[in-house]
Amino acid sequence: GLRAGAKVNLERALALGDRLGGHLVSGHVDCLAQVESVTPAGESVVIRLSFPREFGSQVVPKGSVALDGVSLTVNECGEDFLTVNVIPATQGETTIGQWRSGRVVNMETDLIGKYVLRMLGPWTEKTGAPTSGMTAEFLRRNGF
Repeated sequence: GLRAGAKVNLERALALGDRLGGHLVSGHVDCLAQVESVTPAGESVVIRLSFPREFGSQVVPKGSVALDGVSLTVNECGEDFLTVNVIPATQGETTIGQWRSGRVVNMETDLIGKYVLRMLGPWTEKTGAPTSGMTAEFLRRNGF
C-alpha cells in the first residue's frame, strides 16, 4: 500500500560479532497487524494492535516484536492482540509517530519464541505432533 516517496523504517543489519544492544529480529514479515488504538501515557504512547490468532503463540510478554521494521518490547499480549509502549525518541525517528487507529503494519513475531515453539512441538498436543505420553496419570501409576 505504499506509494513512491513514502517514508519507511530502515536499520542496518548487525554484523556477526558486533555488540547487541537491542532485540533479535530477522527482518521477515510473519503477518499483518492492525493498530486498534494509540493512547497517550505520559510522554510515551501505548499502542494496541490486533493480529491473526494463529500467531498468538509466537508473541511473548516482555519479548520482542518488530512492527514495520521497528523492534519493540511487548508490554501485554493475548491470543490476538499486543500492546507496546513507544517513547518520544522512537516516535520521532520512525514512522510510528504517524500511526493512527486502523493502520495496517507488518509484524515479525518473537524470534526466540518461534524457536522454542518449534523445539517443543513434538511434546505438545497443540501441534498435532506425537506427544511424550507423560501425563499425571502415568506418573501416579509409576509411583511419582
